[in-house]
Amino acid sequence: MRVVNISYDLEGDILEVRFAPGEEGNRTGIGLNEDVTIFCDHKYSELHGLTVLAYSKLLALPPQPLTELNEAPASVKQKVLALLKSDGFKHSKTSNPPPSAFS
Repeated sequence: MRVVNISYDLEGDILEVRFAPGEEGNRTGIGLNEDVTIFCDHKYSELHGLTVLAYSKLLALPPQPLTELNEAPASVKQKVLALLKSDGFKHSKTSNPPPSAFS
């Protein structure tokens, strides 16, 4: 069973979700937009986690475009989109709890 570690920094309004324990040097971060970054292995095949800036504000917005991912090289973009659509990611997602649930 996969352990999901969720932490929320109320002062900074930053949500961090870790799906897999990964050492800092063994993962790659890629921005989806200016507020959301995902972390995965260097082959873009296993999702390790994500960081969401301005989390409480982002909850109130409609779905946001993947502006930073759209600027990535086509090969990276294709791998990241496949990773986001994978069964492993779908089973890792949880509902969007309010920030107060983490304080």
